[in-house]
Amino acid sequence: MEKLLKLEITSPDRIMYSGMVSYVIAPAKMGEIEILFNHADLVSILGIGRIVVKDEKGEIIKYAASGGIIEVKKNTVSILAEEIEKSDEIDISAAEAKIAKANEDMKVSGNDKDELLTLIQEEKNKIKIANS
Repeated sequence: MEKLLKLEITSPDRIMYSGMVSYVIAPAKMGEIEILFNHADLVSILGIGRIVVKDEKGEIIKYAASGGIIEVKKNTVSILAEEIEKSDEIDISAAEAKIAKANEDMKVSGNDKDELLTLIQEEKNKIKIANS
């Protein structure tokens, strides 16, 4: 019998996932990490990237994440995401429109360029996850 982890992914407005999983791949701030049964305890900042989950039925579920915190403790993984979308719920047209607007806003002086670049990175991540 496969050994499983308990996973809960939450965002400010809802619980995205709660259940048992074989593994979790997540974008830690310094790079992608894979969490398996008996992983060492850790707390890390969640970066922009993909979260991949293999649930107890063997189904692969993908999410686009933008910031937050991940904690692993005694085979329980808790992800508190600032923003997260399930791959099949991502609106690619809306993401492309946000990228276009951010690129236009970059041309206007006085706008926060770092904030716009982060927005572009987040929206490109969503498109990549939706198309994978």
